[in-house]
Formats: sequence, structure tokens, C-alpha cells
Amino acid sequence: KTVEKAKQAIDDLMIRLAKCNLNTVFFHVRANSDAYYPSAYFRPASTIKALQEKGFDLLAYAVEAAHKQHLQIHAWINPYRIGTNKDYAVQGVPTFSKTLNNVTRYYYVPTSSATQKLVLDGVREVLSRYAVDGIQYDDYFYPEKTMQTSTAHEFESADYTAYLQSGGSLSVGNWRRAAVDSMVSSTYIAVKKAGRIFGISPAANAQNT
Repeated sequence: KTVEKAKQAIDDLMIRLAKCNLNTVFFHVRANSDAYYPSAYFRPASTIKALQEKGFDLLAYAVEAAHKQHLQIHAWINPYRIGTNKDYAVQGVPTFSKTLNNVTRYYYVPTSSATQKLVLDGVREVLSRYAVDGIQYDDYFYPEKTMQTSTAHEFESADYTAYLQSGGSLSVGNWRRAAVDSMVSSTYIAVKKAGRIFGISPAANAQNT
């Protein structure tokens, strides 16, 4: 609730992790289309907005606290997820929604060049402003259990048709995979150029991936 309590919580966490003989912290910096740090691209996460308004940079402090305990710290990012509140979507970047278990969630369209630019801009922002030791992606895949692979969904049908008309021959599933491959490759290059580590978390249940 206060900057002082936030600092104490981060300090206590890093000290505890170091005492457990861990060597690296994966620190969530973007759970949806929001940010746990001051960003030029994403709105502040609701849980830390008040702290930011007081001038507190949560990520900067976490990096300092981790390094003080001789821990590496990697920024953990969910690239496509917007969450249940579409108001957090960045204007001009195409989105789609999927409902599972009566909960509707929003996502950026992975095949969109605007999506890839937004994700990469966000990664470069973190790399240029913070001394993080790496970037980790979570949820880099399409939403589980909701995506048919035989035909394009409504939100992507126009783009897929344009792709086929331009001479493309990939199935809709492989077309999607190629777009994700492109984003992952571009991120890898950006992170490695900055001299940092890049990794990806797969889905916990491989059958859903």
C-alpha cells in the first residue's frame, strides 16, 4: 500500500531467495497488456498505479534488490495477453477474444505486424532502461483449447485470405506458427544483441499446447 512497504516486501523476498541458494529471479513485469514499471506503451497495472504516481519504479528497485543479493533477475512478460478488461488494449493493434469456462479474455492477434512491433517495442524498452539479466516469455501461444486449425477464425480470415492471394501456401495452423516463430526469432535477436538471456515457458499441460 505504500512505497516503504513495497520496498520492504521486495527486499525480504530477495533475501529469502538468496538464503534458499537460488541464483535467478523471474520477475513478472507484464502480466497482461499492462506494466509493473513506467512504460511508454502500456498502462500501469492497477495494483501498482498508486505507487507509480508517487514516483516509485517497482522494477528498478527489484533489479537493485536482486543484484544486492547476487541474484540474476529476468523480466517475465506475457506478450499476447490483454486480460479480461479490453480497455487495456493498445489502440491500433488488432485484438480478438475467446471465452472459456464463461470467462472472456482478450488477446493481441499474433499474425499482425502491429502486434509484433508492440511486443518488441516493449521488450526493447525494458532492455534499454533496466539492468535485467534476461527476458522470459510466458503465454507466447494462442489461447488453449479454443483455436480450430482447419479454417481461419473470423478475426483473422481477411488477413489469411490476403496471405493466400499473395501466393502463400501454408495452412492456417502453420501460418499462425510462422508468425509466432517470427516474433520469437526477432525477440531472441534483440535480447542477444543487448547481451542478455532469452527464454520461453511452455504451457504446463503439453496436450493443450
